[in-house]
Amino acid sequence: MQGETNDYSSALGSDDTYFHDYFPSSPSSQSTCTHRFTSPGPADDEVTQLKPLKANQLPLELIEYIFDLFLRCYPAFSCIKPFSMASSQFRTIALRKYMSALRIYSAAQLVSYESMHFSLVSRSKNQDKTGLEWISFGTDGRSTQKTRLTRILERHLAAHIMPHLTSLTLTKLWRIDISLLSMVAKAFPMLKTLHVSCSEHLDVSCCWVCFEDSSTAVIHSPIPNYFSSASKLSTEFAKALKPLTNLADLHLGIFLSDEEMVSTHLEHYDSPRTYERALCTTFARRGTPTLTGSIVSQSESPEIEQDEHVSYTVDEQDPDVEPCVHSGELPPFPHGPDLCPICSLLVSAPQVRTRELEASLALARKLKALETVSWSSFFSWRQSLPTDMKVGDWKRKTTTYVLREGGRVRVRRRPWDQYLDKHK
Repeated sequence: MQGETNDYSSALGSDDTYFHDYFPSSPSSQSTCTHRFTSPGPADDEVTQLKPLKANQLPLELIEYIFDLFLRCYPAFSCIKPFSMASSQFRTIALRKYMSALRIYSAAQLVSYESMHFSLVSRSKNQDKTGLEWISFGTDGRSTQKTRLTRILERHLAAHIMPHLTSLTLTKLWRIDISLLSMVAKAFPMLKTLHVSCSEHLDVSCCWVCFEDSSTAVIHSPIPNYFSSASKLSTEFAKALKPLTNLADLHLGIFLSDEEMVSTHLEHYDSPRTYERALCTTFARRGTPTLTGSIVSQSESPEIEQDEHVSYTVDEQDPDVEPCVHSGELPPFPHGPDLCPICSLLVSAPQVRTRELEASLALARKLKALETVSWSSFFSWRQSLPTDMKVGDWKRKTTTYVLREGGRVRVRRRPWDQYLDKHK
């Protein structure tokens, strides 16, 4: 049998594959040797390489949702440390979620957070985006705001963060005054972007009672009780911000309309017959009309007094119109003066908007690096903004753009890009 097998094997071609297995004999088998022939195998260059199957992974969105459900409530980082050490993706989620909302109670705590932040940022990268970008004072009031701000701005922190900070956002302040701006300007001399606001405290999302209570808990309109005019306010604020020689973008979240406008607006809800009195009062007014315009310009020299001639012109391409058309009926829900038909008669929206331009012009003359100045305004454009710009009271915000040319400073609510391209 062995010789028989060898003879048979020699008769096979080189391209055939031969297997022989020895099985126990059975009644149905005629031989204890089984021969199987197969087709030729593929050449080496035709062999298909099988890729290993990847393990199924949970979507990051689902992992973040699980983190929010079970681990977001722990105040200490040690509680989520095991989760952060599981993988690099888990650590990214843990740090981003944990650092998304912080409350600073002491200077040592602030330094520890900053040390963690700088350890994650490459030293070779541009430092324009380093530092604390957003601090909310939503849980503070007039008695605690200054104390908390003083702790954050203590001098011994200067070596850690203040020389590098170029962007700072302070929201839900109860008041914006000269003292606060002076503290910020001295503590962060390299700021390029500064956002301070308190107008978001005005709450129209609930009811009229909440709106009235919120209006009394914040200094939302400092004119005329704290500053006699917008010119006086701009001059004092410019002096406080003078150390910020690199400041390009400034947002002051206060209303430049008179403070009584909000209190009078609340009376419209209490007394519907005020509408009739408003009509009589409005049409009975007599006086010198106030200059208005969509472009305001003045000499760039700060040595010239504020009484120097200010030019008011109209930009025909500027869609600077009333934000809405009133039907004459009071809306049933809580609303601001911008939706009130009575306020539209008692208050001239073009005059308020011109006041905002004048205040921006006064600041731009003093602060030479300014490119944009924005304010909180009841008469602002309703325009779409990117998500990263929806900070603070972004729905009631108006922005003015600065142009310096020919020894004069001009401000308007439309970027000057097309103007500069046209005059190149």
